[in-house]
Amino acid sequence: MKGALRKRLAPVELRLHRGHDQIDTACLITTSANRLMSQVHDRMPAIVARADFSRWLDNDGVEAAEAMALARPAAEDGLELVEVGPLVNKTAYDGPELQAPLGEAIRAAAP
Repeated sequence: MKGALRKRLAPVELRLHRGHDQIDTACLITTSANRLMSQVHDRMPAIVARADFSRWLDNDGVEAAEAMALARPAAEDGLELVEVGPLVNKTAYDGPELQAPLGEAIRAAAP
C-alpha cells in the first residue's frame, strides 16, 4: 500500500484469558472492494484514515456502529495490486521471498 503512514488497516486484536492460559488473536475487518481491488476479489481489508485513528481506537467513547463507519474501502489511488507466488498460501513457508512480485504492479486507471 502506498502511503502506509497515512492509512491503517482496521484490525481487531484480542487477548483471551482462561484460567492460567492466554490466547492472543486478531482478525482483519473487511469491506466491499473498491474498483481496483474488484479485479481480483469482491472484498478488501477495511482502511482507517489517519484523521480517524484516535476515534477508531477509542473503545470507551465511540459506539461500535460509529467505529465501523470509519472502516471503509481505500481510495483507489492509494493502492496497487502486486501478484505474488502461491507459497504465500502455505503456512510452512515464511520469509521476505513470499512478497517477491511476479510482475508489474497494477494501479487504478485515471477516471
